[in-house]
Amino acid sequence: MQRLFILTNSVGSIPQKLHETESFSTDLIQKYFINKHFEVRVLTFDKFISEFSGLKNNIKGSFFIYASSQYPEYYSSIEDILLLIRRSGGILIPKFIHFRAHENKYLQELIKTDLEIETPGSVLISSLEEGMNKIKY
Repeated sequence: MQRLFILTNSVGSIPQKLHETESFSTDLIQKYFINKHFEVRVLTFDKFISEFSGLKNNIKGSFFIYASSQYPEYYSSIEDILLLIRRSGGILIPKFIHFRAHENKYLQELIKTDLEIETPGSVLISSLEEGMNKIKY
C-alpha cells in the first residue's frame, strides 16, 4: 500500500490564500487518497518530528504534501524537515526546488530561464552595488 503524509502548520492547515488561516481541505485530500487505497496520515510538523523515530522506517517511498510559511524562522524549520525527509527517501510534493522558490524571486527567475520561459527583459542582481553597476542611464 502506498503512503501519503500531509504535513500541516501548527494550526493544522496548509495556507493557500492571502491569509494564513485559509487552507485547502486536508480532509478532502485525505478522503481522495484513501479511496485510491493510500494509507494517509495528517500531522503537524511538530507532531511529525516528535514521532519521527517511530515513522522513519515508513518514510522511504512515501509521498509528502506539506505546508510552507512566509515567516523566515518557521520557513527555515520546514526546510530542515524537508531535507530530512528527502534524505530518508521521501517524495516531496511539490519538489524541494519549488519549496525553495517560494518567495524567492531570484530562484524563480533561474527556474524560468532553465525552463526557457520567456519573460520581459530583466537583469538578475544579488546586491545593491551590483545593481548600481549594471544600471545604465
